[in-house]
Amino acid sequence: MNKIKKYSLLTIAIFASYTVFGQSEPNFSMVPNPANRNVVIQLNGMTSESKKIELYSVLGTRIDLSGYIQILPNSFVIKTESLPDGVYLLRIKGNTFDQTRRLKIQH
Repeated sequence: MNKIKKYSLLTIAIFASYTVFGQSEPNFSMVPNPANRNVVIQLNGMTSESKKIELYSVLGTRIDLSGYIQILPNSFVIKTESLPDGVYLLRIKGNTFDQTRRLKIQH
């Protein structure tokens, strides 16, 4: 008799998060979150490869960041004061990584 093991999505996510021991995966952090006027995105362990930065509403509408973003070394600032309150998804994509985080804007 074949036994089929059932794994929850949480279990699969935990398995997927462990890669090579001793090497940290590139990631980013956002401060403050929730954001009011600005949010600073700190890039951790990301190489100098080109990165694509995208912001989406929770309904899937892509927000044009031109005019809202200021690029700094290893970080960037998004001006959120003119964006409506709500929950957004910030995605940073490069050749070796693709990560998305939730950003809340609250004025």
